[in-house]
Amino acid sequence: MLIAEIMDTGVPSAQPDTPLDAVLALARSTHHGVVPVLADNHLVGIITTADLLREQVRPIPRATTAADAMHPSPTIRTTTTCGDAARQLLGTGHGTLPVVTDRGSLAGTIDVRDVLLALEPPDALLAARVGKLVADHTHTATVDCTVTNGLAILTGDFTDPGQERVTAALATSIPGIRAARTQPVGNRQGEPTRLFGRRR
Repeated sequence: MLIAEIMDTGVPSAQPDTPLDAVLALARSTHHGVVPVLADNHLVGIITTADLLREQVRPIPRATTAADAMHPSPTIRTTTTCGDAARQLLGTGHGTLPVVTDRGSLAGTIDVRDVLLALEPPDALLAARVGKLVADHTHTATVDCTVTNGLAILTGDFTDPGQERVTAALATSIPGIRAARTQPVGNRQGEPTRLFGRRR
């Protein structure tokens, strides 16, 4: 499942010159706690409720517009899978992230609750667990994981059989994964793949 299918598109946004009081009103109107800041429909920063609170409690407030309070934010693409989005949210420590198109335009926002609900099917949740474990313990540039009935299909930029064995061993170490099959990126139908069983 892609983020574009579950993201929240009804996101209030501000412009760099929006007064901070108006940004505060926008923040109160959304449950995400994040207000994206746009210039020419492109994301230039975000303001969180924590940013607004910080300004409210300063003895002498310094920010008067959105541009004064905003800060850069990691983004998630509309074409990102839910498993990859889960890893990105966990890796950045953000509860909510903006979702952008390939051209950088704001498409919506995604939060951890949305992703958690999308990962409720067991196979999707297992795929997310495998993807995070592999990303945390290998130097493979990209590994995409799908799981069907306990079989993990790992597609990645593998450079040698040893790298495939390590990746498969990590996958099959997760309860619920009975076997793992590795294949290179761009693998065409009929080309050989490598199947690894779970160690007993």
